[in-house]
Amino acid sequence: MNLLLTVVTLFVTVILTARMCSLALLFQNELPHNLQKVMSMSIGTMSGITAGSVINGLMHANSFIALLSSMTIGMGAGVVVGLPMMFEAAIEGLVAGIMGGMMGSMLMSDAPLFTSGCFLVLFVAVVFLLHQLIHIRVNGHPATPPSSKQILRGIVIVSAATVIVAIILLGAPHLTR
Repeated sequence: MNLLLTVVTLFVTVILTARMCSLALLFQNELPHNLQKVMSMSIGTMSGITAGSVINGLMHANSFIALLSSMTIGMGAGVVVGLPMMFEAAIEGLVAGIMGGMMGSMLMSDAPLFTSGCFLVLFVAVVFLLHQLIHIRVNGHPATPPSSKQILRGIVIVSAATVIVAIILLGAPHLTR
């Protein structure tokens, strides 16, 4: 069961990285440099963290093997996304992949399935947000500053989500054992 979950999670990681790489190739001349760097760093970090938590948690691999493999996956993803755009983005993706791989492999969780699932959901959310940001930049929508009402609404939503997650985690002791 753990092997199947590991393969599925790594497959989803590869698919998400390939999607961002295809967007990088498609819009390499239309995206600003800072967005290119954000793309490569985000994908490198999230793929390294996700791979590290999966390899270390679900496969119960040796810590050194988990570290090297998650760093390699993170570095590869960061470079693959950053290289079509510009060399600086590839370097930043490489370094972010190292950092993400180190963080992911150092996670020692008593609930590795839950931890890996959370990182996979976060990875999907990051790719979704990057996809939306690319869509906004390519279609030329003007960036309007948010109103104070929108800022307050965002603060309330994030605060409520944080409280709900904390209640779920603290109320579910079987997940923390």
